[in-house]
Amino acid sequence: MLKKKNFEIFLHLGLWILLYLPTFLSFVFTEHPIPLPRKIFALLSILFSLFNFYFVYGFVFPIFYNKNKIIWLIIVTLIFILIYPIVQYKIVESIWIANNWISKKILYKGWFYTESYTMTLLYTGLAFLARFTTQWYNVQKRNADLIYQKQQSELKLLKSQINPHFFFNTLNNIYSLVYQKSDKAPEAVMKLSQIMRYIIYETNTDNVELIKEINYIKSYIELMELRSSKKDLVNFEIIGDPENKYIAPMLLIPFIENAFKHCDKKSQIPSIYIKINVFENSIELNVKNLIKEKNKSDSNILLEEGGIGLKNVIERLRLLYPEKHVLKINKDSGYFEVFLHIELK
Repeated sequence: MLKKKNFEIFLHLGLWILLYLPTFLSFVFTEHPIPLPRKIFALLSILFSLFNFYFVYGFVFPIFYNKNKIIWLIIVTLIFILIYPIVQYKIVESIWIANNWISKKILYKGWFYTESYTMTLLYTGLAFLARFTTQWYNVQKRNADLIYQKQQSELKLLKSQINPHFFFNTLNNIYSLVYQKSDKAPEAVMKLSQIMRYIIYETNTDNVELIKEINYIKSYIELMELRSSKKDLVNFEIIGDPENKYIAPMLLIPFIENAFKHCDKKSQIPSIYIKINVFENSIELNVKNLIKEKNKSDSNILLEEGGIGLKNVIERLRLLYPEKHVLKINKDSGYFEVFLHIELK
């Protein structure tokens, strides 16, 4: 890629070529010979215009505007506009006299100064416009870079909080199995090692394969089911093809983890319903769990007890998928339900 300075040079060069190409072509393809004085005057006009533009663009503006000397910027610019046409006339006059060229039009001060002041005002205005546009673009780009860096810092912090939160809960589950001397403990340790392998080696990127994220969720569900003595604790369903699709890592699991934390494990029916719908360019997650009897009367406790995981995933969604996700969290008829729609990148 071109560096910023090189890009600016090529941009200016291209604009000047487009601006003066018609003049050049008119000289090349004219049917009548063009006198030398006219050619010299055309060349001088181009040089005067270029000097006019870059004197203001590259010298006057940076020195005074960038140092907040606005009054001096205005004074110097006005002086330049007043004096520059006079300098141009003196240069043209000296060349014409030295070569004994006679031109009633070119050396006629009324015509020359009218043209010269008009062009000086025009190119000075263009220089100011170009500078203000460049300044505005640089400010916008700098602000965008700052916002991006801030978001990346926030995401790193949020992601670093997710993993310890998950392991803390999972190790507590395994500790319970070991404490109970359950035969499920070795299998639980194996499931945890698989999950750790995924988190350590697969999630250090902006996006992961959706199929791997779903397999990770399956391992997590199996790990949680090992701790439970209840059969049919979870009803898990996947609809659609998750192959060749990508999603931000560790984005779905906090909602599922929250369902396990707050579900009624004593119910005779499945306590947790999880459905993942995979579409061509989007994904939907539905998580529904029976609420523990003691929490049914409190509409806020589930959100408050969601802890770091649930709060972080909501913030990550805001940063990673701005205006590209819909999240609905409801408590109704003894169920706590989450609906999440994400437009995949």
